[in-house]
Amino acid sequence: MKRSHVYLLAAFAVLIPFSLAQARNGDVKICGTLESIDASQITLNGISYPLDGDVEFESEQSTPIPLSEFSPGELVELRIRDGRVDQVEKESEQHCGGGGGSGSSSGSDDNGSGGGNSDDSGKGERERFCGTITALSESSISIGSRAFLVSSSTEFESRSGTRLSISAFSIGDVVKVDVRNGVLHEVEYDSSSGCRSKNSVTSISQSPTIRRMRLKTRLQPSSGATFDAYGSGRYESRAKKGKARDRLTLKVKVLPSGSDLSSSSSLQLAAYLQRGNETLAVCELIRDNSSDQVAEYKVDLRERSGSFSAKKGSCDVDLAQLGIQNAIPPLRKGDTITVVPADLSSLVEGQF
Repeated sequence: MKRSHVYLLAAFAVLIPFSLAQARNGDVKICGTLESIDASQITLNGISYPLDGDVEFESEQSTPIPLSEFSPGELVELRIRDGRVDQVEKESEQHCGGGGGSGSSSGSDDNGSGGGNSDDSGKGERERFCGTITALSESSISIGSRAFLVSSSTEFESRSGTRLSISAFSIGDVVKVDVRNGVLHEVEYDSSSGCRSKNSVTSISQSPTIRRMRLKTRLQPSSGATFDAYGSGRYESRAKKGKARDRLTLKVKVLPSGSDLSSSSSLQLAAYLQRGNETLAVCELIRDNSSDQVAEYKVDLRERSGSFSAKKGSCDVDLAQLGIQNAIPPLRKGDTITVVPADLSSLVEGQF
């Protein structure tokens, strides 16, 4: 169940432009280690956010405290509401999702052959299947029409094996599930193309095998954007014999304001990947190339079972945990992209 919510409007064929400061129906909450803070700016997980005079500062017990009581190295949670940071609160490691860790791997594989798991022996003791999440809470998850209780031993992972929390999953995600002795053991990101080509698990449907899924969109300028910009988003999932390879690329080109190229080549850009009110991931775009005419920013991620490669940028799929859980979320048609600069105003947007 995502702890982060933002309402973003965009269309693929017909763009519905808006300012990110408008039409919000929820919050984005981000936990992390405080790097620096003053009256005008806070830096968390390597990203800086602007502050204004109306920000609420709170203790771990949710009581008001002055800004001066915050120190670098502390765990904090910031809340973004209506296009601005409106609350900064001290947090405990437990509340910020510590314990799962970033980049840890369970060593599982796509074929279910396992690595020394005694649960593999004996028919009926282990069941692996793919499906779409239809209901989700902190204590239970439904895959299709089947409901399972979530216990402290249930593992949640990206396709490459990065340990996640349940907060990284959303209704509509396609996942691979491992049930052992009737107990939900593992839930892992997957895709419709990967699920439908697997021989070792029950498919999500009996429809013909889909071995490749492609989603792409043009990112169009938002109404009232400070800079003139355009771009594209592309997600591709290919599968063969039950093993899928995913790739996500986001490209944004920003034109300089007047003759000053530095204004467009030194931006801090973040892309919000959304499904309705759910935040699937927050991605950081890295400057790739610049010329006299344009500054280009990019995210290029590649992922498969047991392997993840970040060619450019990053996508944090689990904002409830400390640090960046870099992975490709299981995207689907209808998911939206909105790219914003540091002031949280909308720059470009589109829909898969």
